[in-house]
Amino acid sequence: LPVSHSTAGSCAPVLQMLARHKQYIADNDLHSLCGRIYISKQGINCQGGGLKAHTQQYVSWVASQPEFQGLFHTLWPADGPMFPKLRLKLKPNLISLAGELIRHKHSLTS
Repeated sequence: LPVSHSTAGSCAPVLQMLARHKQYIADNDLHSLCGRIYISKQGINCQGGGLKAHTQQYVSWVASQPEFQGLFHTLWPADGPMFPKLRLKLKPNLISLAGELIRHKHSLTS
């Protein structure tokens, strides 16, 4: 079951947040989770999947964290794993093309 969620806003220190996510996944034996979970000062971005029960449990836990109140997420069924493993890591920016898009928009309006 793939899951995608993201949010922007004020976050707890990102190293502590990353450690909490890793600890929660390990403590709850969410071994089927796979995909990419990126955490930054801007928020969280996840594309991944796993067993339905594992993805629902993880998304519910993330949404219960103070820095992710009002989290937008989607869940939908899939025929099989979409990713070979789980990558949970820090990213300096969740929006890597932001500067490029701003420059391009400016050149179109000038």
